[in-house]
Amino acid sequence: MVLQNIRSQMMARRHDRPSRFLLIIGSVDAVLGSVTLHLPLLILGVALMGTGVALRLRRPKPAIASPAIPLRLPAAPPS
Repeated sequence: MVLQNIRSQMMARRHDRPSRFLLIIGSVDAVLGSVTLHLPLLILGVALMGTGVALRLRRPKPAIASPAIPLRLPAAPPS
């Protein structure tokens, strides 16, 4: 029961974007390719990073909602 509850909480929080995954994997490949002087790995890493950036730029940004707290004006002084 406890394990099932933990698993459901983990699955509910996991909302990684594919673009984030491609950026991370691409940057690791690019670093490894540049350090080991392995050109195909470097090219693959840069290509994956470019794909991740393109996916991130293509996705529309969510609209910023204004706060739902109404503004309260001070009460008028008694006359």
